[in-house]
Amino acid sequence: MSQRDRRRYIRLEHHFPAKLFKLGLGSPVHGVTMNVSAGGALIKTTDYRAFQDEDQATITLFVPSALSGKDRSALQCNATVTRIDRQNEGVAVKFDKVLKQLVQVDKKI
Repeated sequence: MSQRDRRRYIRLEHHFPAKLFKLGLGSPVHGVTMNVSAGGALIKTTDYRAFQDEDQATITLFVPSALSGKDRSALQCNATVTRIDRQNEGVAVKFDKVLKQLVQVDKKI
């Protein structure tokens, strides 16, 4: 069984601006999702080396108005880093709650 077959949620290629924050970093790390699902995301960032497997982070995804119904809004949740993708310069995260349960926050990029 391939990794794709074992996934609980279908991953879609959506490219949303994202911020990752973990304790110990002075400021959030900026990136963009390479793919996203209800349970997690792969976020491309040049600062991927700041993270390690099992790190706890707060993720903010900035979504367009077509998805949120507002001019611009953000979804935020806690997540766990599941792997570092050095080849694609990304951080794979598993959301603590499924995407439909994320907290909507009104923030601008």
